[in-house]
Amino acid sequence: MLERWKRRRVPSPAECRAIYAMLDVDERILRHSRVVADTAGNMANDLNRAGCNLDKDLIVAAALLHDIARERPDHAHQGARLVAELGFPEAGELISTHIDIPAHPNGEVNAAEVLYLADKLVQEDKKVSLEKRFGSKLAVHMDDARAVNKIISRSSTAFYIESRVAALIQGRINAPVSGKK
Repeated sequence: MLERWKRRRVPSPAECRAIYAMLDVDERILRHSRVVADTAGNMANDLNRAGCNLDKDLIVAAALLHDIARERPDHAHQGARLVAELGFPEAGELISTHIDIPAHPNGEVNAAEVLYLADKLVQEDKKVSLEKRFGSKLAVHMDDARAVNKIISRSSTAFYIESRVAALIQGRINAPVSGKK
């Protein structure tokens, strides 16, 4: 009970399901979010085995809830606000950056970057490569220069994070000595 009390700021899977139901989230969004959560959880496990100190429960909860406002304008910030108002500000913080995030060049991979990358590795409810994910986006938006620039920026960030994650997992760079768990 004491451990759950300490973790009260991280929504449990049951609380995530209750939030889905309360907001009447579409089933296709739920399927997408479950695959993103699985991908993010596996990535967090691998990174933690490599010496990182990531809060896997927080990452998985944020991944489950990251698209709860997907059918609204500015859904990352709308979803983050909703989740924070429900008492989970840390998850809301991660959700707020799942579309655009500044990458940290110092080699440390943080929870927000794990969520960002996991989301980019899932298209609808299928795991895909970054090449496939961003290639299909570019094909759809080729006639919109502003959209193309955003897609290129997001893909550069995703590839950069992916390379840092891979290097950490493969032991090519040292994991941070301390981090938020």
